Amino acid sequence: MTQIDTQPYAAAIKTLLDDIDIRVGGAVAPRSADGRIVAPCVVLYMNVVTRVGDGVGCAGDDASVRFQLTSVDLTDEGAMAQDARARAVLHNGSLLVDDRFTCRMVWAGSQPVLRDEDVTPPCFYVTSNYTLMSMSDPSGS
Repeated sequence: MTQIDTQPYAAAIKTLLDDIDIRVGGAVAPRSADGRIVAPCVVLYMNVVTRVGDGVGCAGDDASVRFQLTSVDLTDEGAMAQDARARAVLHNGSLLVDDRFTCRMVWAGSQPVLRDEDVTPPCFYVTSNYTLMSMSDPSGS
C-alpha cells in the first residue's frame, strides 16, 4: 500500500468542524497572541492515507484515511462535550474532497479524559480516532 497526500482530507475535515464553530488546530492547539491555548478547540492529527488494492499491474484507487481529533477544554465536562460535538458532525457530515467519493467516517474509539498540567492554562483533553474510505468519484464531480 502506498501513502497519498493527507492535505485535501485535513482541509475537508477542518471545513466540517469550522461550519459548526469548532476551532481547529492542525497538529497543535490554537493559541492566543500571548501563547495561551484557546479552549475549547480540537487538534487534528492526520495519521496516514493509504491506497488500498495496489498490486502487480493494478493501481488501486481506493484509499483508507485515518486521523485523530483531540478535543480540548478547561474542564473535563467541556472536553467531553467538545468531543461529542465533533463526533456528531463527523458522523453525519459529508466530507468533500475533489474528485473523490468518501464514505461516512467511522469513530474508532476514544481515550479517557486526561488533564495536561504542562500547558497554559492547564486543560483537559479527549482523544478520538476515526477512519473512512475514499474512492475515485465516478461522476467526476
